[in-house]
Amino acid sequence: MTYVAAPPVPGMAQPIARPNDRQIVRQPLVGAMIIVLVLASLQNFAGVFAAIVVAIMAGEFRDGRLRLGGFVTAFYLIFAFMATRMLLPASVGIDGQLESILRVFGFAMFSGFALRMTGRELLWSIVGYLAFTMFLFPIYLIWEVFEVVDFSGQRRFAGLMIHANHLGYVSAATAVTLAYLRFARKMPFRFLWPAVAMCLVLVFMSRSSGALLTAVAGFGLIPLSVRPTMRTFVIAALASILVILVMLTPEGQAAIDKLINFDTRTVLTKASRHQFGAQGSSFAWRMSYWIALFNAQVDSGMLYVILGQGGGASTEGERVFSFMTKDTHSDIIRVFLSFGIVGVIVVFSLLAKAVMKTRSAMIGPVVFFVPMLAGNSLFSSAVLFGLVLLCTAMIKIPDKAN
Repeated sequence: MTYVAAPPVPGMAQPIARPNDRQIVRQPLVGAMIIVLVLASLQNFAGVFAAIVVAIMAGEFRDGRLRLGGFVTAFYLIFAFMATRMLLPASVGIDGQLESILRVFGFAMFSGFALRMTGRELLWSIVGYLAFTMFLFPIYLIWEVFEVVDFSGQRRFAGLMIHANHLGYVSAATAVTLAYLRFARKMPFRFLWPAVAMCLVLVFMSRSSGALLTAVAGFGLIPLSVRPTMRTFVIAALASILVILVMLTPEGQAAIDKLINFDTRTVLTKASRHQFGAQGSSFAWRMSYWIALFNAQVDSGMLYVILGQGGGASTEGERVFSFMTKDTHSDIIRVFLSFGIVGVIVVFSLLAKAVMKTRSAMIGPVVFFVPMLAGNSLFSSAVLFGLVLLCTAMIKIPDKAN
């Protein structure tokens, strides 16, 4: 939609024309968004509070009005559901539940701020943030900072984020989104392919198998998301070759090994004994952990199976089961622990409805939901802000952006 300035009216202040995706990028908004992303990477609640402050400064709640739509509506409804859950018995203390609710309120405010920006401004924000992260890599190589060491002792570049997987997921989702918008909607974007290449380099530097699989799935589905033409056929062939080459790399082979290199009997045994390590695969110990968490939830009683233990049930300091030494490493399990079966249905139905507004039945869900399957993305502002930003950009950029 193109906004045109209203004709001048004598004696009245004139409205400012609202920019669309063909007009100039408003640098102050982009700068504010990058600051929010940086603070979210440094500390979860720093990002939440920054999002609230910036959203209010941008006009949220001005004149008592609330701008709804897409993820804004979804998160406010999730906020209302979580607040209602507080009225029922819970294993989590009030402080933990309030912390969880405040986080979701911040997500709603962030989504409102993103809704006030154009699709191009949103893309420049995430690309600018990742470019800043890229400049940190030489420092990582020289002084061994901006890194995390996983359970196997492997050093992984994480930039400003707490987990290398988080950097990998945001980078993979950004690369897929940029490529999709270029091919499917003919979106002109300066430095698009260098930006895609930068994101893929960050995926490899993070050494995140989940992020690599997200990128492979996303790029593999792009040809199926555009109109079938000879050009599409060529793109599909090139994408297939690229996927094969990526999966033949050491990182690709490691990702495949994590998915197939496990013994079912060992997984079940370790789940029953609450011993989750030494299985030769991070996916295997995740499976043991998920099974143990599910069984413990069922043993807690029908109330907790249906409505969960209360918001923040897997947060450090509030973890409801004695064997929980780590986060759930799956947002589905996390929501199930906190809000039960009802919560899983409510939360993911609302988010799915928002994601489908991207007008992409394949790429939108891959970008938003795949990082949540075996990671901690839904309640991590560092990751969720990036995913909401990318999906909102897809919502805003028209089918023929040029």
